[in-house]
Amino acid sequence: AETPDGFMYHTDTSKIESIHLPTAAGVTWTATPEDATQVEITGAADETMPDGTTHHVIKVKPVKSGVIAKVKLEKRDSADATAPVTETRTVNVMIH
Repeated sequence: AETPDGFMYHTDTSKIESIHLPTAAGVTWTATPEDATQVEITGAADETMPDGTTHHVIKVKPVKSGVIAKVKLEKRDSADATAPVTETRTVNVMIH
């Protein structure tokens, strides 16, 4: 399922979590950790789901236990990094 704005993952440093975002031709998403010492982005790619829809899936690796890390997600309707942001989401990662 698509990961909604404000979602909270409950995880630990042994796991890699997957953020699922809607996508379409020309759409790009940028993921930026609020604090790179707490969580890191390990990958991002479009993937076809079992129901045939395509999600942009961003892999997040928890790094530091005992914190709530935040990842800012910015959607652009272009591959141009200077294009206007058309949607912003924040995902929280509670690392046990």
